[in-house]
Amino acid sequence: MLKISAKVKMHRILGIGIITFLFFTLISSPLMAQEQNCNFKPNKRTEAQYKKALKYIDQGYIQQAKSILTEIIQNYPLFAKGYLSLGILSLQDYYSDITKAENYFYKALDICSDSSHIANFYLGKIYFGRHEFEKAKVSFENFLTKPEYCNKNKLSEAKNYLEYASISAKLIANPVPFKPEKVSGISSSNDEYLPIISPDNEFALYTRRTEKLIDRGFDSRYKQIETFTYSLRQTDGNFDSGYPMPYPFNQNPNEGAASLTIDNNDLYYTYCVLNPETNYLNCDLLHSHFNGKSWSDPVSLGTNINGDNTWESQPSVNANGNIIYFASNREGGIGGYDIYKTIKQPDGSWSDPINLGPKINSSGHEKSPYIHSDSQTLYFSSDGIPGLGGFDIFYARMDSSNNFGEAVNIGYPINSFEDDLGFFVSTDGSYGYYASNRFEENHSWNLYHFPLYEKAKPQKVLFVKGEVKDDGIDSIIHAKVEIKNLKNRTIKEIPVDSVSGKYVAVLLFKDDQLLTVKKEGFVYESKYIASSDTVFSKPSVVDLHLKPIEVGQSYKINDIYFATNLADLTPNSLKVIQEFFDFLKNNPNLKIEIQGHTDNIGSIADNQVLSEKRAKAVFDYLILLGVDASRLTFKGFGESNPVESNKTAFGRSQNRRTVFVITEK
Repeated sequence: MLKISAKVKMHRILGIGIITFLFFTLISSPLMAQEQNCNFKPNKRTEAQYKKALKYIDQGYIQQAKSILTEIIQNYPLFAKGYLSLGILSLQDYYSDITKAENYFYKALDICSDSSHIANFYLGKIYFGRHEFEKAKVSFENFLTKPEYCNKNKLSEAKNYLEYASISAKLIANPVPFKPEKVSGISSSNDEYLPIISPDNEFALYTRRTEKLIDRGFDSRYKQIETFTYSLRQTDGNFDSGYPMPYPFNQNPNEGAASLTIDNNDLYYTYCVLNPETNYLNCDLLHSHFNGKSWSDPVSLGTNINGDNTWESQPSVNANGNIIYFASNREGGIGGYDIYKTIKQPDGSWSDPINLGPKINSSGHEKSPYIHSDSQTLYFSSDGIPGLGGFDIFYARMDSSNNFGEAVNIGYPINSFEDDLGFFVSTDGSYGYYASNRFEENHSWNLYHFPLYEKAKPQKVLFVKGEVKDDGIDSIIHAKVEIKNLKNRTIKEIPVDSVSGKYVAVLLFKDDQLLTVKKEGFVYESKYIASSDTVFSKPSVVDLHLKPIEVGQSYKINDIYFATNLADLTPNSLKVIQEFFDFLKNNPNLKIEIQGHTDNIGSIADNQVLSEKRAKAVFDYLILLGVDASRLTFKGFGESNPVESNKTAFGRSQNRRTVFVITEK
């Protein structure tokens, strides 16, 4: 596959290499058609002059050759080969006169399109280099219409260029929304790159490059220093200016390109060491664990992942923490740098790398993999999959077989004619991020973000974290947190840190969920999370509280709602009561009283009646589910026992509640 980099100079884009061969091909090619002025034949002196020009070219005397060719076309304006040769020569100079070359090619085609057919090829490359892709398409299509005039190499190259030009033209004709803004706090007068933001959106990791004065007296000079850096999110939503990562990081001048597990406790990153003998920069993947106070000494992912003579970099770990995607140039790949995955084994080691295959990897290079927290959407950069040139950003989605589908170009102008790398997406899917140097006049690298258009977004996820507490004071360990999908009834158990009581969970968020904490000897607490609730569209904190089972103690049942001024339970409330039923079933000796409370809106009498009816509605549904009526009683208290002031909307919402009291255990 042809690889085209927009950073290559125009004369290299145009592919002018050994042009002597081209000229001898031109002089020996037959004039197969008798149209236009193809029957023009120069005299012997002109032919001799032309051969002399070719000899000068062979010897490297380009200006002398140009002088002879210019004289020829002045004297014989129908000599097509002269124009064609001048066109090719005009592309060879570093400071090429592309417009002059273009005119020469068109003149040659006007005189004889058959003998000058190769001009279509060079015109196509001229237009491609100018990013005039529609014109490039026409020129390459014209070139390919007469394969009898083309050598095989040029045919193959033209087909590849035509593919790139067609795709580029389509991308530019259909731009996607793109309004990049600097990420304040992180972006500075220095260079910042290789960024990532933690899954909970609380801090960022990146590399910052600064200059340090090395004082050597008369030989003082500045040295560039790379620092692995973190920035914390402030209360105003912006990041602070950043601090160097603490020990054991920054003990080496080449480290960074990190990825974090969803609990922020496991960091996978790139560590590079220069071999002074071979001058080869060997990069490996390392892991460090945060124990709540400090980071552990980094360890290698294993010799089956890291090689002495291979480049492993840019890790990205999925939400479950059991798959890492990374880039490597190891042997056996499809192209130069490919994207691989490795799977965590039961003993904590990592499997041999698995190539992601030809839907992701090309004959070129693939880098900067980023697996979103949905564990379904992979973003990466490639210079081998046809796009705008250089490295373009692509995304691919996992299918039902857990394989990634075809890569999709994220679009123009997110992608440019430069190299676009290091892209990632916020956990809520609303923003795309990357470091770039194409927006500043001094070409400094900064971190940018922009609203991501809908089609390129990952799947919607629920990200929730918190701490299991005893009445909001002390952490409780050995508790069990689970999330139940209220549509298909599947349950996902969430690990709880045995020391801190903290938990974190990420899952696809298509259906309503019920988050519940349980522990033997304690009353459960649950939180209803509706998929339509915009509060949970972003990473959210939900602390869960457990209270010991005690006779006479009152416990609130969260998220039980009724129709306005009625005692009809909403469909969602029925699902919440199902969890209450499970609690009673697991504690068969408990007897309870269900109590209803209201705010002070309306008359005292009406509120008393309403509270009784609502308590009875819960009582009736529990009996319907199978609870023995002898274990249950109900009572209404109206507005008589508020827990908050009724002067505010929040207070009134807290006073409208359903609780239960344990009467016997």
